[in-house]
Amino acid sequence: METNQQFVTMERFDKLSNFLEKISKRLTEIETSYKKISKQLERNSDDGVWEGFGPKPEKQPFNPNAETYTLELSHGPYTLRRDDDEDDKEWARRKKHLMNQRVGFLNGSGVSGTPEQEAYLKEIYDRLTAHGR
Repeated sequence: METNQQFVTMERFDKLSNFLEKISKRLTEIETSYKKISKQLERNSDDGVWEGFGPKPEKQPFNPNAETYTLELSHGPYTLRRDDDEDDKEWARRKKHLMNQRVGFLNGSGVSGTPEQEAYLKEIYDRLTAHGR
């Protein structure tokens, strides 16, 4: 009986040692891939690396007092910030573009009759009637 118990214990020990060996190899593989990925992320996050054309552009300082324009789109609120040297015409064009995206979002979501949609339709109608004269 005792020899049978010893055999079972040795068999379990062998299975356990094989299992631990497999886990050890897998952990080594995971550590190796983790080190490789972390090195790559470190290299990609480095501000000194520039893979674009021409000289590396300087980061523009964020102006906390800049004029902003925020609208709700399909992916959530989106905010435009006016650049310090941006003229009124360009700022109006960018805001209009964002509003057009909002109207497209509203049209796609099944909502109708909002002030944004009405203003958009009026603008299109005015533009069409002005060209028709």
